[in-house]
Amino acid sequence: MKPRGRWVEARPGLWLGVVALAMALSGPSRGHAQDDEARARQLFLEGAEHYAAEEYAAAAESFAASHAIRPVPVVLFNLAQALRFAGHPGAALRAFEAYLVAEDDPGASRRQAVEAAIAELQGEVGSVQLALTPDQPVSLTVDGLEIEVDGRQPFAVGPGTHELRITAEGREPIVRSVEVTSGRTAVVRLRLGALPATLAVASATEGARVTLNGEPLGDAPIEDQVDSGEHTLVITAPGHERLERVITLAPGETLRLDLDLEVRHRLRDRWWVWAIVGGGAALALGLALAIGLPQRDPDPLEGTLPTIQAITWGGP
Repeated sequence: MKPRGRWVEARPGLWLGVVALAMALSGPSRGHAQDDEARARQLFLEGAEHYAAEEYAAAAESFAASHAIRPVPVVLFNLAQALRFAGHPGAALRAFEAYLVAEDDPGASRRQAVEAAIAELQGEVGSVQLALTPDQPVSLTVDGLEIEVDGRQPFAVGPGTHELRITAEGREPIVRSVEVTSGRTAVVRLRLGALPATLAVASATEGARVTLNGEPLGDAPIEDQVDSGEHTLVITAPGHERLERVITLAPGETLRLDLDLEVRHRLRDRWWVWAIVGGGAALALGLALAIGLPQRDPDPLEGTLPTIQAITWGGP
């Protein structure tokens, strides 16, 4: 059933005027602009057909798409009408308000009708206030309809239960239901969690085991979601050298690593070790012999030889 009200009764005459005006605004253009113009015009006419068939949700979708391509003020008027009949008074209110801002001279009768519609809708709707932690710009849809709002300001919605979907750069999407009462503001407090990162580790090393910050992730290849930020990645495998690496992951980032471990050589297989050991042993042995062997007798001092000989060998 269509909603009743003074502005609704004025709808047929206004509607025909809007269609005529929008068609008149479609002028010749060139290149990509011509393609956009043709697409916007097609969507607008599709919306008009849906509206005439009382398919108001489809009409609103077509009008919104047309306005996104070519933001003609009269399209906002038609969008507001379609949203109102589709049961989205909050979105209709925002579209009517945007129309009065965008349209320089809507004419006295149309302005009066739109202002009456706004007053009527304000009495029907409630509002939602988002309280976000951390406070940052977000994208918002209400019951599947994307709306442009400042997250710090309340936005109008009709009474009843609504589904909110909030997305923000680097954050996990949040879906919440909220109950709204006419004339009242529902406060929705949300904590925006960091979007997880994805870590994928592959290795040609057989039995390569992956741990992150001391927690086992499994044997490579692995792919898992992890918290963003700095992490210590360790890969081990029997008979191979341990590999450790510090990695930093941004929210939503996917990091793919292909890491092979070096074979751990046994001590007896390392010839250069034994060469050093052997050389060191030979040097030590030489030093020991040099220290342990008796020193050669010094040459006798001049004039003492007969005496030394007599004492030592018993000579004359």
